[in-house]
Amino acid sequence: MSNNDKIVFSYLKNNNPRDLHFLELLKNSLDLTPKEKGFLIIDWPTYKDEQKEQIVKILEDSINQNRKLAEKYPKDFETKYGNSQKDWQEMISQLMIHHQEGQLGDKQKQDSEDILAIKKQHGI
Repeated sequence: MSNNDKIVFSYLKNNNPRDLHFLELLKNSLDLTPKEKGFLIIDWPTYKDEQKEQIVKILEDSINQNRKLAEKYPKDFETKYGNSQKDWQEMISQLMIHHQEGQLGDKQKQDSEDILAIKKQHGI
């Protein structure tokens, strides 16, 4: 598993088969921007099961429609697919930044809590 995959999986929380299926569908989606994909990954754990099922169904329908278009317009599909793979890498880069900022925020929060505890301990 690559570091990129680890970053994405860390957002999903519990890598069950449905979550992994969602991720595969999202990665191969041609209709969403990198920003939209990133938001879906970040927010995925907060969605209810019904919402998750609905998102998966929408992604499946979208991919099926794109397969039909690929048969009619293979060159256009190849271009769109290539662009979507570049977009996926862009989205991964953004998630990595978000992940690092989150870790930094957690560290700062812990440092602040440690400082407050020390002050309290010393009556300051």
